[in-house]
This record gives sequence, C-alpha cells and structure tokens, in this order.
Amino acid sequence: TADFPELMVGQKWDCVWLTCSQPFSPCSRFGLSFICLHTPQEQEPEPPQPPLDAEEAELSDRPWCSSSAFHRTFFPEPCLRSREEEQLRSCLGTLETAAWSPAHLSHSARTVLLAVQNQTLRPGAD
Repeated sequence: TADFPELMVGQKWDCVWLTCSQPFSPCSRFGLSFICLHTPQEQEPEPPQPPLDAEEAELSDRPWCSSSAFHRTFFPEPCLRSREEEQLRSCLGTLETAAWSPAHLSHSARTVLLAVQNQTLRPGAD
C-alpha cells in the first residue's frame, strides 16, 4: 500500500487506467521504469494528435529514437583521432620496432592504445 496514493488504497475498481513508461537511459537496463495507476477523478489522457507525416509518425512510435543519449550510445559519430592518440601510436611504434602496424604491437601496447581510443569516444570522461 505504500506504493499507491491514499485515494487509491481500499477503493473498489470497475475500471483501471494504467500508464506504462519506458524512458531510455544508457545506464539502466531496458524495462518498464514505472507503472502509474490513476483514479477516476484524474484527467483523461490527452486526445490523439493530428496525423503526422511518415517520418514524424515513425519517430513518435519510437520516442527513444529522438533521444540524443540513444544516438550517442548506439550510433556514436566517428571521431577523428586525437593528437594525443597519434602521438601515442607513434611512440609505441618507435618503441616496438617490429610493429609496422597496430596489429603487430604487443598486447600491453594494444591495451594502452585501446584505452586511449575508448576515452576519445567518450568526451568528458577524464
């Protein structure tokens, strides 16, 4: 009963208005974020909007597609290599003379290079 407003506890229901929401968050699992029950005295849901063109209709069916967090997570923009990454790649190549390509670097060198690349993909992660 702690999960429901006092107006709902102990009432008998012949009709239930149930709202489910699933907002996107890259930090949480997919699933229902919350379920909301409404009392009959509360306002009805908003009436349907006028028809949209095909592209807008597709986005309104999938609201998470317009989320910038969704796009950053699943469709990251290709980043140009940072100056630091290029310097590191050059130093690693110099230190490991047998490494004429990144595939021929030692495991440790590839791990360091991969860490720098991942940090470049996540701006603001220091």
